[in-house]
Amino acid sequence: MISWDNTYVDEFIYILGLYGIILAFSTQMGIKHGSSHDKIIHSPLQIIILYASVFIVSNKHILSLYAIILYYFVKYMCSLFDMYNKVSSTTDTGDSYATL
Repeated sequence: MISWDNTYVDEFIYILGLYGIILAFSTQMGIKHGSSHDKIIHSPLQIIILYASVFIVSNKHILSLYAIILYYFVKYMCSLFDMYNKVSSTTDTGDSYATL
């Protein structure tokens, strides 16, 4: 029976993290990815790759988890803020009398 030692799991996470780093650099360099590749990356696998990329830097599982939670929290809050600003800028504020 195979014993899953932490070193095997950590090495697998390192490989996924390195893939995430390569993906980020290739995107920044303008290398195009196929549509199938984009569908895979924008799936729940995205969270795993981000976690693995953070794990390469921190080498601690719990800190990697905290960083990913913080990332998605800030991303969610920013998108809510942007959505609120778009809605409030397109609605009538009632200041139409000031232009008369």
